[in-house]
Amino acid sequence: MNLNKQILPKTWTYALIEDIAEVGQGGTPSTLKKEYWDGDIPWVRSGEIKWNRITSSNSKITKLGLDNSSAKLLPKGTILLAMTGEGNTRGRSAIVDRECAANQSCAHIIVNSNLLNNEFLFYFFRHEYQNIRQIKKGSNQPGLNTSIIKGFFIPLPPIEEQNRIVSKLEKLLVNVKKGIDDFIRIQKLLKQYRHSILKSAFEGKLTANWRKENKLTNENNLSIIQNHKSSKLDNKPSIIHLNQLIIPDSWKSVRLAEITNKINPGFPYGKYNKNSGIPHLRPMNINITGEIDMSEVKYVGVDEYDRLLKGDILFNNTNSPALVGKTSVIKENTNWAYSNHMTRIRFNKEIVNPEWIAYSLHTLFLEGFFRMKCNNHVSQASINSTFLAQNVFIPLPPIEEQTIMVNIINRCLKIISESEKNIEKNIHNSNILRQSILKNAFEGKLVKQNSTEEPPLVLLDKIKNEKRKITVRNSKKTNKKISLFQTKLL
Repeated sequence: MNLNKQILPKTWTYALIEDIAEVGQGGTPSTLKKEYWDGDIPWVRSGEIKWNRITSSNSKITKLGLDNSSAKLLPKGTILLAMTGEGNTRGRSAIVDRECAANQSCAHIIVNSNLLNNEFLFYFFRHEYQNIRQIKKGSNQPGLNTSIIKGFFIPLPPIEEQNRIVSKLEKLLVNVKKGIDDFIRIQKLLKQYRHSILKSAFEGKLTANWRKENKLTNENNLSIIQNHKSSKLDNKPSIIHLNQLIIPDSWKSVRLAEITNKINPGFPYGKYNKNSGIPHLRPMNINITGEIDMSEVKYVGVDEYDRLLKGDILFNNTNSPALVGKTSVIKENTNWAYSNHMTRIRFNKEIVNPEWIAYSLHTLFLEGFFRMKCNNHVSQASINSTFLAQNVFIPLPPIEEQTIMVNIINRCLKIISESEKNIEKNIHNSNILRQSILKNAFEGKLVKQNSTEEPPLVLLDKIKNEKRKITVRNSKKTNKKISLFQTKLL
């Protein structure tokens, strides 16, 4: 099977993998036999193949397990190729750096070292990763098989040139990887910084100096809150106290019911329109950073609906436990509707800046608060409106301080978002650079060719001729046995 077959330098040739390597498949010892497991032989699964060098594994088998299964003991330097696997696993490759075995989802390739540098093959698989992933065999769990892999044609330079290519690739790609690793590390730091900004605001640290200078009180807020209490609150004692959060003296810890005008879920809808009607916001329309994401929108044809207005907060009430509680604020008047998996919260804007409440709820989400408190169902988890209104406390500063903090948070998060976009762009460009380097390597453009080096075609022909001789000898032996058997029958 050709993988982007192209014109090669004069000293190169194309070769079938089956002509220059032994290709096989792993196996699994019986899980019912305890004596087959927890030995000292690493047993690799496809999920552990990550463009890496494998020295150990999460699972190990015994010599007895190896001998009583189709698993094989593979020598150091064997190439593993994931034939099946979830996500991006299928098509990934690894080199084993010690003797090991592998399960049936892994193909193993043991190269003829006179013709092929195993690391050259490893880099070839990385270069052709996307093309390999397009090859599918089977319907239940599409993947590769050993017959397909044996039929791969690979570009084959002289072995000396392969060694030079591998050496150059290692130098270049290690720098690319270091750059990507640094970008990923910065991504994590930015995520932590985002959380830190919100938490600092939540605890009153962002405006500590501002409070000293202004010395505001919450008396006006408290008087307005008192007017809500009789109708909004039940008499049950609170079961949540904001993680024992210590807040400034001029703040008050309040239940959502004390400051909301409305708190209610949207409506379910089964039949969606393609591109016309009213946008119907669902859980995926709030992203992990608390922003409205309209990249995937479904539309409904409903005339009577409760539209979302500027200042409304959307709270994701039903999702997986890790995602319940994602919160965002609507920043403009819209014609949007929202599903029953979203709770709309509308506030008394005399005492509340909606963005402050949205940030507060989203901070609780980031800290895992709603994950701990949600009701778990078969495949989902939820926080209902009553629980949200009566038992979730929010720190409430004076309205002026809320606005100051929202402005600070918005400026900081804008800088963080722009930095994250730049990091994503740099990672993307680094991956393009890596593919460009690999492309040059397998087109013969990375290192110079040497016309005095023996073309692999000469040795490859010798190997093919030897294989033919072996096949002929085996065929003659088989025919002789058949003839003797027929003679006995007569």
